[in-house]
Amino acid sequence: MYIFMEDFSPKLQEFALAVFEVLDFEPEFNIDIVYEDVDGVWGYCSGDHDGCLIEINPDLTERETAIAIAHELVHARQLAQGVDFCEEEAYTLESVLTERCYH
Repeated sequence: MYIFMEDFSPKLQEFALAVFEVLDFEPEFNIDIVYEDVDGVWGYCSGDHDGCLIEINPDLTERETAIAIAHELVHARQLAQGVDFCEEEAYTLESVLTERCYH
């Protein structure tokens, strides 16, 4: 397992790792998180059961970035489990995860 996060603050890197642990990913699942213009959304997740790429809008505040990371990590877990994306789950868990893991 690895999470690669270039250009993110140490606080956001620690947050992403904490969320990763809470969501209980399989150890062989790899995630790259990068800043990228994503056409009017906060973030985007793509990949398959082995790993994924999460793109985060660089124009967000740090707290918004944390929320976007949490939301997209929920989608990453859905990929890892081989299930369809569920926005309801991602929106519900983004708040819970941010409150629990972002300090």
